[in-house]
Amino acid sequence: MSGLLSFLLFGALFFFMMRFGCGPHAGHGGHANHRHGSGSDGPIESGQQSLTAGIDPVCGMKVDTEVGYLKMFHGKSYRLCSRDCLDKFEAEPDRYAAQPGSGQGGATAMKTGISLKAAGHATSLFLLITYALCVAFDLLVPRYAMYHSWLGLLPGFHWLTWRSFFLGLIESYGYGWFIALIWVPLYNVSLLGRRTS
Repeated sequence: MSGLLSFLLFGALFFFMMRFGCGPHAGHGGHANHRHGSGSDGPIESGQQSLTAGIDPVCGMKVDTEVGYLKMFHGKSYRLCSRDCLDKFEAEPDRYAAQPGSGQGGATAMKTGISLKAAGHATSLFLLITYALCVAFDLLVPRYAMYHSWLGLLPGFHWLTWRSFFLGLIESYGYGWFIALIWVPLYNVSLLGRRTS
């Protein structure tokens, strides 16, 4: 009975993470949708649509989301429809970067700051996965067990019961949100200060 309860709790935690954590974002910009190029001058990836949609500054052509090249210049990204336009842009970047409405992406992304929800889930999942890997390591290699060093960070955790394991998962996830709730506002305020100075 306790094995079934543990399985159900783990399933509920997994469902919660996939539903509200990284799961909803997995389909946007996964490897199946990417076209790989060589660095910032390579073909544009479809996952970057919202940050790089725009007009080619060289020829004025609207660049579709799955074609063209991405070029970074002075913190802004520019979409170019062909290799020929990319070469012209690289030869005279100041001339083409001055075109109205041509620069997109980098500046827009930097002005918006960091999403608290995304950073909270990412940090929490990172700590949760790290915790699970540490437990697995300690079980597989007990001679080099590290749990003594982090017992004090997880109130109520005792080595090792199912109840303690799930309590550690919850506390690890909570620590991620604790970090994000402090760090993200500080970063965003700092970014705002840099923009206004």
